[in-house]
Amino acid sequence: MLDKHSLFDLGIFNRNDPAAAIFAIVDHTKTQNGRDQLRTRMQSPIGDYNTLQATQAAIRFIAGNLAACDLHVAEDQVYYLQHYLKSGDPILYSDDKLRFYTRFSWYKIAKNNTYTRIIDAARRTLYTLDNVAKWIDRMHAKNPPQLVLQYIQEVQDMLATFSVRKFALDESLPQQHYFFIDHLVRVKHTKAVERLLTILADWDALYALATFTAERQLVFPKISLEPGAALKLERVYHVQLKQPVKNDFSLQAPAQSMFLTGANMTGKSTLLRAVSQAIYFAHLGMGVPAMAAQIPFIDHLYIAINKTDDLQKGYSHFMQEIQRVKEVIAIVKEGKRVMAVFDELFSGTNQDDAQKCLQTVLQGLSGRKNGYFIFSSHLTSLFSSVSAMPEVSCYYMDALVQDEQVKCNYILQQGVAKQQLGWQILVNEGIPAMLTT
Repeated sequence: MLDKHSLFDLGIFNRNDPAAAIFAIVDHTKTQNGRDQLRTRMQSPIGDYNTLQATQAAIRFIAGNLAACDLHVAEDQVYYLQHYLKSGDPILYSDDKLRFYTRFSWYKIAKNNTYTRIIDAARRTLYTLDNVAKWIDRMHAKNPPQLVLQYIQEVQDMLATFSVRKFALDESLPQQHYFFIDHLVRVKHTKAVERLLTILADWDALYALATFTAERQLVFPKISLEPGAALKLERVYHVQLKQPVKNDFSLQAPAQSMFLTGANMTGKSTLLRAVSQAIYFAHLGMGVPAMAAQIPFIDHLYIAINKTDDLQKGYSHFMQEIQRVKEVIAIVKEGKRVMAVFDELFSGTNQDDAQKCLQTVLQGLSGRKNGYFIFSSHLTSLFSSVSAMPEVSCYYMDALVQDEQVKCNYILQQGVAKQQLGWQILVNEGIPAMLTT
């Protein structure tokens, strides 16, 4: 659904400053396995509508029942169980009772360290499995949705093979039985235990998304599969801003494209990221930063906000933009549902050239029912021709000059930007004065 370029432009991951990435604030995982699974989910949003609906229902359930859904399995327990599965200690249990008791007795006397280590590992495994069993009970009592029930059933079936209910908290359990548990874990049901670890990691990731949703009071969107479904975001905002300005935003037939103008620093790029974040979060199954949201199901989300060169391919950022546009056109013509966001498209060429390029792309993409497009630009001269297109809505981010100071309100308004703030900002920064002294 997203490529690496779009993930970078949205700030989902940041190699140079990981703490500044959205992943860092969403990450409420408790285990490394869960963190890895969360990263996988955030790298590849859900591309199947039914899976997305089921995942949203699961995350909504978890967010509403955080205490009951808390697994209470720590990193050290998962780490220990993983390494226990790969232990090089001998398997003492045998169906041949005489052989088993002979080995059991000999190891108890001659190899007591190994004997004790196996018992301790099996006991710790039962303790972990008992925590999992209690977690299942807590969730089952809350009338969980289908996806959660699938997790519950699979884990219950696995726990039954270890007789967890019978033995986990029985302090009088004979030591011999721990060697039977050891045999089950490391020989007979190793694949089942590995599968359990996978389930726990995935749950850790889902719980993180739900926790972030609940803590930030994000709203679960209504996601539509209908062709040409409206995109409506009420009071949408950028999730990383401490005091964000919230805007209403919509793309709906016949105008599923937007031409956005505004001077630098008026908040255009922030708005583009806020809208894109909402669509991205929705396709993870989690809540979105808005008061209410209706979002069409999207197959591909393309983001082109940051200007970069590709030195390996020898592309300037202008050529990079051309390649991105070609990708979008190809996917749209395949009939895929596409959302594409272009910030200052074709700004790397002269104004007349850029205007011709942008107008061509706008006219060619707008009006396609399977596409939603946002174009931000300084080319206000396009307004007269673009405003005549029923498939395109025109909005701007406003600013004004008061007492020779530029003031931005970051509010999205209908129409076209008319301010020219560059000179005033240059003066305020003292550039002309510096050049005359």
